[in-house]
Amino acid sequence: MAIAHFSVSIVGRGEGRSAVMSAAYRHCARMDYEREARTIDYTRQ
Repeated sequence: MAIAHFSVSIVGRGEGRSAVMSAAYRHCARMDYEREARTIDYTRQ
């Protein structure tokens, strides 16, 4: 029987972190960060 696991972490801009940057890092993806008009690229991680 499989056991499900779910983990939540809060990402706040007040701490200098970004949800877009965190998601791109977790998924090894390239994402556009419109707030700062730049592209975050973690595809080679």
